[in-house]
Amino acid sequence: MLTVETTWFVFFYLTLFLGAIVLAWLGSEAYRWKTGRRFRVASLSCRLCGMVFLPSKTESLAECPRCGAKNENKNAVCRSAKK
Repeated sequence: MLTVETTWFVFFYLTLFLGAIVLAWLGSEAYRWKTGRRFRVASLSCRLCGMVFLPSKTESLAECPRCGAKNENKNAVCRSAKK
């Protein structure tokens, strides 16, 4: 049977535990960065009140939910375009 001193056992246990925490933290940061980037690309800022909102992908003039101003949606997909 292997004999391991208590100090080494505690050291390895804490190292594995902290390593798992660091990996979970890095994974959550990567996920947050990925979803945040997706939101920044798809979001639109109102030119009058400054509210940030997600417009529909099909409307070229998106209406602000707060003030009702029409804002140009440069990421809009044209429905009439056929390939």
